[in-house]
Amino acid sequence: MKVVTISRPAEVRGGLRRRGGFAGGLLVVAALWLSPAWAADAWAPGAGWTLVWADEFDGTAIDTDNWTYDLGAGGWGNNEKETYTKENAFLENGTLVIEARKNPDGSYTSSRLKGQGRRSWKYGKVAARIRLPQGQGIWPAFWMLGDTISSVGWPRCGEIDIMEMIGGGENRDDTIYGTLHWEANGTHASYGSGARELPDPQFLYEDYHVFEIEWSEHEVIWKRDAVEYFRTSVDTTLWPTMAEFHAPFFILLNLAVGGNWPGNPDATTVFPQRMAVDWVRVYQTGERPPTVITAPASQTVAAGSGVTLAVTAGGTAPAAYHWRQAGRERAVTAEPQLTIAALGAADAGDYDVVVENALGTATSRVALVGITSTGKVLGTGQELTPVDIRHPNGNVFDQVLLTGAAEAITADAGQVTRTSFIDTDGDIVQVEFSGPGTLSLVLDAPTGPAKAEKYNQDNVSYMKGHAGIVIAGATEQTNVSVFSVGKATAVNQTLFKDGVSYDGVADLAFIAILSSDGKFGGIRAANATFFTDKGHTGIYAPGVEFTGPVFVGDVSAYDHAKPVLVLGSAADVRVAGGDFFQDNGESVQVSGVSQLKFTAGSDSHGRELAAQRNRAVLMQDGQDVTARVVVNP
Repeated sequence: MKVVTISRPAEVRGGLRRRGGFAGGLLVVAALWLSPAWAADAWAPGAGWTLVWADEFDGTAIDTDNWTYDLGAGGWGNNEKETYTKENAFLENGTLVIEARKNPDGSYTSSRLKGQGRRSWKYGKVAARIRLPQGQGIWPAFWMLGDTISSVGWPRCGEIDIMEMIGGGENRDDTIYGTLHWEANGTHASYGSGARELPDPQFLYEDYHVFEIEWSEHEVIWKRDAVEYFRTSVDTTLWPTMAEFHAPFFILLNLAVGGNWPGNPDATTVFPQRMAVDWVRVYQTGERPPTVITAPASQTVAAGSGVTLAVTAGGTAPAAYHWRQAGRERAVTAEPQLTIAALGAADAGDYDVVVENALGTATSRVALVGITSTGKVLGTGQELTPVDIRHPNGNVFDQVLLTGAAEAITADAGQVTRTSFIDTDGDIVQVEFSGPGTLSLVLDAPTGPAKAEKYNQDNVSYMKGHAGIVIAGATEQTNVSVFSVGKATAVNQTLFKDGVSYDGVADLAFIAILSSDGKFGGIRAANATFFTDKGHTGIYAPGVEFTGPVFVGDVSAYDHAKPVLVLGSAADVRVAGGDFFQDNGESVQVSGVSQLKFTAGSDSHGRELAAQRNRAVLMQDGQDVTARVVVNP
């Protein structure tokens, strides 16, 4: 018998709710027979969490004070094949069993339980201990919907998928998903963890595991067996369209059969399939460690002017704010702000703040405090003030703005140099490089430099037009990172800090590398989208040996363009969060690539992108090498 202590529930709402429409929840398959031999339940919620509600399923029947049912068929917006009934959910040996069955006529039945109109909560830790089924076409899910679904519909009500899995063998039975769904500007939006592959294909089937979220006013964190595997912001000061996630939600548990995502059962699928739920619990907390909701903003002002850095923190009221300049403590304040009365040269640089209370600390992103430069854009690139900026990773870098085809810059010895340009869509592409070499821009057009156009600031102009990056005079010590950071909606000369708001993904025509010793350190362009409608697009470095990794993003050729990944040799080549699908049907010309891995990556905001699958034909010297080169096609 499980023993739990429950305090009075918080934010519990009642009221009759009608059945919702589409749901993004998923299920898991494989015959699941209950046994007392499972591993002991050692999970704990962690410090600061108070249990406010639980269903331990220790009775003889499902508690109708906690649960009601979705009933019927119709596909549920996902083309599912089952009919939901009450009879397919029952209690057995202290466990909730949801059983999917195949009937003699070939039809399927299963069950979907929901807390709609019974229990709902705003924020907290929501967890369940579940043993999953496995098999083709089986789709188990532990998820939540907003209380407003009856009045505003889906996806405007919001959806939090705590755990989804689609059965069907290797890379399916051992993979879980966590996702948010909401309405953004009148359309369905979603964002999730992508796939999380587990160590053993039988891992989810052989024993119980705890799936949970920690949901607060500023983020949702996903965990499996108390280990975090994904988080994303729901802070409406950053993402105004995510207001759905700041209202009460109710819990759902279901096991679907078939559908657009998992596909349908086949001859390998064994029925009945069982999803076993040991318990479901909800926790909330009064005392919480600090979190940073809004970080200090970067500012560039005239010398002698005043500057105030401010932070918005969550959690229990902080005891102190530790303000740091270049990683060294400058001041400790009781209020969430630091004021510099008259900015001087010694005050310029990187600032962050460590927010502290009795339960822990949280550190903000870095804000850049700079002194206004009155210089104009120069033909060889403008070095922006301040220089010798210290990055949190320890690198020291300069910022240089390139605005035309003939411009070039050279990295300072011992430093990382950052540069950028804006393409025809107003998107910024940002480059960091270090070591020997000179970086220049070449326009993806035959007519020379594009017109320099002013962009939100009178004394700064930016290049317009897709451009390629050429790196000459490189050696084994040269390293390059390319960031595709999207549209800039607010720009100042602190170009690469919080003074810039980005939206979307920028495009790059190509990267060409010329080495003076036949070697190159490494290139990370996983966030860049290579795109053009003529010439070559991708990375072109014939005869160059890469001693470090080569990370590539999307490579997209349109019209008469030819995609390339031409290297002398490289031992570690990855397509991180991107793919090689070609709209114009061209094959990707590769050279010097012994194997190509498709892995997860991250976007310009640091959020994870799921690993993609190869969708292109790879050719080398006239031969199709796709099967030989691609590790995970």
